[in-house]
Amino acid sequence: MTHQEPAWRDRTNYIIQVDLESHGMPSGTLEQIWARTDDNERFEVCCLPFFTYGIALGDTVLWNENDRIARVATSSGRRLVRSVFVDREDAAASHEAFHGSLVETGALLEFSGSGFAAIDIDSDERLAAVMAILDPLHEAGRLSWEWGRSSRPLAG
Repeated sequence: MTHQEPAWRDRTNYIIQVDLESHGMPSGTLEQIWARTDDNERFEVCCLPFFTYGIALGDTVLWNENDRIARVATSSGRRLVRSVFVDREDAAASHEAFHGSLVETGALLEFSGSGFAAIDIDSDERLAAVMAILDPLHEAGRLSWEWGRSSRPLAG
């Protein structure tokens, strides 16, 4: 899985490959994660993961080339929502309006094709605005959504 337009492309200086087997994908399936590093051990995530659970934009992860498993070292406090249209034709026909509605919320987005979106949630207000778009489509049976990472770290 590759990211064509990573949310923080301008910050990146490295791409890591995360093994998705522990995320329910077949062995050997990898997701490229655009990142920033100064030491090749700790990597700030600069994209919105499509398949890697528990990681969000701005998190710092530990990663190495041998096991290709990313472990969150420092949470950014951001959340991630992923959505997919149930029908490909509906996705293609609805993409422009759907994309535009999400952009209007101010959320950072990444798309894989016309129907699969990863959406950065940086505040409760942003979450409410995004869910106001996703929920009606979900209730109509046109779209499914899930948390890529749902919780914020506890204070203290």
